[in-house]
This record gives sequence, structure tokens and C-alpha cells, in this order.
Amino acid sequence: MDAPRTTCRFLLWFLTFLLLIVIPGCGVEETSSAGQYFLVMRYNPDGSPDINFDSDGIAYTFFPYTAKNQKSDLIDVSGQLRAEAKAVVFAGEKRIFAAGWALMDDKKQAAITCYLGEDGRPDKEFDADGKAWIDVSNALMVEARAIALAPWKRIILAGFVQQDSEPDYCDFFLASFTESGIPDQKFGRGGKVTTDFPGVRDETASLVAIDPGGKIVAAGTGIDSSGSSALLLARYLSNGLPDQGFGKGGKVVVIPPAGGSFTISDLAMDAAGKIVLTGWISRFGRTRFLLARVSSGGQLDGEFGSGGLVSYDVSETASEKAARVTVDLRGRIVVAGETGEEGGSRRLLVARFSNKGKPDSDFGEGGIVVTDIGETQDEMVQDVAADAGGKILIAGRAITEDWKRQILLARYNENGSLDDSFNERGYVLVEIPGAAGHEVNAVRVDPAGRIVLAGWVAFM
Repeated sequence: MDAPRTTCRFLLWFLTFLLLIVIPGCGVEETSSAGQYFLVMRYNPDGSPDINFDSDGIAYTFFPYTAKNQKSDLIDVSGQLRAEAKAVVFAGEKRIFAAGWALMDDKKQAAITCYLGEDGRPDKEFDADGKAWIDVSNALMVEARAIALAPWKRIILAGFVQQDSEPDYCDFFLASFTESGIPDQKFGRGGKVTTDFPGVRDETASLVAIDPGGKIVAAGTGIDSSGSSALLLARYLSNGLPDQGFGKGGKVVVIPPAGGSFTISDLAMDAAGKIVLTGWISRFGRTRFLLARVSSGGQLDGEFGSGGLVSYDVSETASEKAARVTVDLRGRIVVAGETGEEGGSRRLLVARFSNKGKPDSDFGEGGIVVTDIGETQDEMVQDVAADAGGKILIAGRAITEDWKRQILLARYNENGSLDDSFNERGYVLVEIPGAAGHEVNAVRVDPAGRIVLAGWVAFM
């Protein structure tokens, strides 16, 4: 072989490799080494990647792993992945915040990243490098699952903290950061608050919001002494203290009288501060999805459905699971999940209800739409959002006919049909080149109508 030509080829390859590392958008942020990263993706309203966002529509954030006596492989010894964004929120068009967790010092810690809305670069004014994390002393793990922006210029995270090896030691966890990424020392102790619900285990906050009265409301789920799913609500003052005017000591526990085995999968808050929860109920080997609404005071809302509950059957033989719920700007409730025969392939299920809990006859057939993505054999919903015009975004994952796992993003018109102005077919399937794995957990529509996804991506 010609030695000079071989040398030139090597130099060309090496220079390309360097460019992939240092040029934003051409490679993962800061490093191209193996590991798992926060993933944030942005799409234009027509379904095309937003090339103004880190040059290709994809931004990664790496959290340096600091495990002791452990190799730097992709998965730690407990089989846990290393970093994952679970929620996303916007500060207008200027900033994008993603919250989740990162494995630091041998345990999960709540983590947050900040990107510039203009181009997707890490915001260097946020804790100097665009990322921050917070821990609880002596805790086994801390995870953020929800994020909200407070009008008093604070960023609120909510999730759970596990204090011991048994699951009944999980408590609600909240943290407050300043706009510069520093823990808010006026919030709880060192910027964090934990809340225990007596008689309930596996307490996890999956929703945080600022209610119309300016209080912080955290909502989540747990398991009561009988093994049933419980809705947990807690309300706090801006300094993290419990709101003593809410429930008992700032806490409310609601056990929906659904009958059978009820699993709560997601929560949303409407404009009036009421909590809408969705999930499924299991009976006789089948599941059907269920909705409930709770007043801002923690009681089942008698004006919603039947005594605050709505159940729905799509088929007499298939099982349905409602995975995610949102409330659109007109107050309509949108539920997304899957339907399919037990043990068989799953198809996308989207339903819309009025603010009274009645199926919306203007959506699909009787308020229900079932979608079969022809080029995939299985679909699963991870999140749902509605844009300002009432169109519905579904984010999840799909298994293709050749067994590839891809990110799925679909958009529906107000009447429930797939929106063919979105990537010409109503959906996008995404496979990130070179990734060992990827998944999205959250979808939101920013003030400019662009679609933002958050999750994780891994490179070997």
C-alpha cells in the first residue's frame, strides 16, 4: 500500500474526529466518550429538525461520572443508566430547562440543564456550564421528574428521594434554584424540601406547578396500606414551608374509589388549579383506562364524570392503558396511551374529553382515535402535549419491522386525524446515528410553536 496516501487518509480521519469533538452540533457536548447524556431535540412546526438548534436539532449534555472503584462503562453495577432528562420547560424563547437525574458519586442526584433557546448551546450563565445538580445528605438516590418556573424567578424541581433501601422510605422531594443555577438558600434547607405521607409508601412527585394563588403544588402517587394507588397532593409556600391551610399539614391523600387494581400513570393541572389524573384499572385480566379529577382542595370533583371518575373501554377484548394526560388551552382533556391484545402489539390510543369528563364527539370516533403506524410493529407513548391551535403531539418509542428501536413523534389535527402537514405523513421516526440507545420522556411546544423533546441518549 502507498505509505504517503495511507498517512494522508489517517490525518484526514483524525482531523474529522477532532472536528466532531469541538464543533457544536457535530458531536456530543464537551466529549465524544462513552456514556449517557441528557438529550434535548427541537423540531420545526412542519416536523423538520430545527437546524438552528445546535446545528442539527439535537443537543446533548454530559454529566461527568465520578463513581468510586468502577470502570467507566455505560451501565453501572446496579444496571442503572447514568443520566436522563424527565421533564422540560421554557423561559419564553430565551431558555430551555430540562430536569432529571444524573449518576454522581455512586448514586442518583437530581440534575438540571439550561440551554439557550436561540441556538441550543449550554447557557454559561447557568452555574457557569449550563448544568447543576443537588443531593440530599445520606440519601440513596434523588430524582427530579417535574419542573416549573415560579413568578418569583425561581426554578422548582419535584421528584422523590429514597432514604433507605426499602421502597417505603421514598418521600416527595422538591428543590429550588435561582436563575443562575444556584440552590435557593431561602427554600427549605439548602434549597431542598422532603415530604413524607404517613401510611403511604413509594411516594413520588411527578407534577409541580404554581397554582392561581401563587402557591407551589406538588402532586404524585404512592401505595397505601391496602396496596392501592393513592393520589398525593402537597402545597407549599414560596420558601418551601408546608401550607397549613391545605389539607392536613399541607398534605392530602386521595384513594380513588375505582374498584379493582387502579394504577395512576400521570397528572396534569388545569387553569382552575384542579388536578386531572389518568391511569388504568385492571379487572379479570384486562385493563381499561380511567380518568379522575380532584379539586384544588383535594376532593374528588363531583362535576366531572360520575362522582369525579371516568372510565372507558375501547374494545371488549383489547386492553387499554392511559399513559399520559394534558389539558389544552380550551380546557379539554387529552389522554394518550396504548391499546392491544394482551401479549400482542400495541397501537397508539388518543382520547379527548370535555372539561366535564364527556367524550368529545368532534374527535375521532366517539372521542377516541387508534393509530397503527404501518412501518412499525409496536408503539408506546411517553408523553403528550397540545399546541396553541389545539393540535396534539405524541412522543414515544416504536419498534420497526426489522426490530430497531426509534423515537416516535406524531401530530394530530383537532379532529383526531394525523396531520399530513407534519413531515408529510403525520409522524417522524428518529434514530440518532451512532447511538447505542435513546429515548424521549417529555414533549412540549415552545412559544414559537417549535416542538421540544427531552430524554436520554447513550454512546458506547
